[in-house]
Amino acid sequence: GSYQNFEIDANTVAEWGMDLVKADFCNAKAPARELYTNFSRALNATGRPILFSLCEWGNENVTEWGGELGQMFRIQMDHIPFWHYPKTKGVAGAGIGQGTGDIIEYVSTLKPSSFVRPHAWLDPDFLETLFPITMDYTASRTEMSFWCLWSAPLIVATDVRKMSTEKRSILMNPEVIAIDQDALGVAGDIVARDDKTGAQVWAKPLHNGDFAVILYNRNRIFKNAHVSVAWKDLPGFPKEGTAANVRDLWSKRDIEEAKDSTGYDAEVAPRDVVFLRVSPAQAPSLDE
Repeated sequence: GSYQNFEIDANTVAEWGMDLVKADFCNAKAPARELYTNFSRALNATGRPILFSLCEWGNENVTEWGGELGQMFRIQMDHIPFWHYPKTKGVAGAGIGQGTGDIIEYVSTLKPSSFVRPHAWLDPDFLETLFPITMDYTASRTEMSFWCLWSAPLIVATDVRKMSTEKRSILMNPEVIAIDQDALGVAGDIVARDDKTGAQVWAKPLHNGDFAVILYNRNRIFKNAHVSVAWKDLPGFPKEGTAANVRDLWSKRDIEEAKDSTGYDAEVAPRDVVFLRVSPAQAPSLDE
């Protein structure tokens, strides 16, 4: 491993022209912050811009210091291609499980907007889009929605040369990717939840004053959830008005019935989302 060889390894990967280095924490022999500090300094000393990815699985309060040492940092145990996979003995890392739904639920406890910023990105691990049998279209679309709401790195566990039309429709939706890549560089938080029905509302402010909003049903099977949001309840929504125009990012259409609306509601299937871009309506001119 790189332990006690940080300078040698950093210079080697720089000479190779590497653009990204991911450092795992397997069999570590010192505290995470100390080891990642040493490796970060060694990489910086090469003079080559290299994205440094920290992977100590969300332990040792990494959300407090990870962004000072690298550009992305894992916030929990490894993600595997299931919706729900409970934490098992011997699996390293923070979190409540390894499935997509487990990660969403864990991040809801973290308030990611408090630590995500440009060049300090929360990393929930690879996207497992349409993994055979275990990750269907609904689970995969929901996964992509949340990774983008969190401004997370979109690292794809697939051969991009051979993607199906269905997989392309998820991973290459430009309006969804625009939420992930928004110039404000912040992460969205959960803003409302009803654990009895499974309904959740998440929101993220965007650089032009718009908001990305997810209406989510956390139930795994059978039970639809009625999810509603009032724009005035979104943190940072303009106080001078409560009306907005709404666009559905997955169907790529403006929702005409929600034009100049004060909120929105939808019936959402289990594990599914409605992913919206909400644009506060222009205040009328004083001259009118």
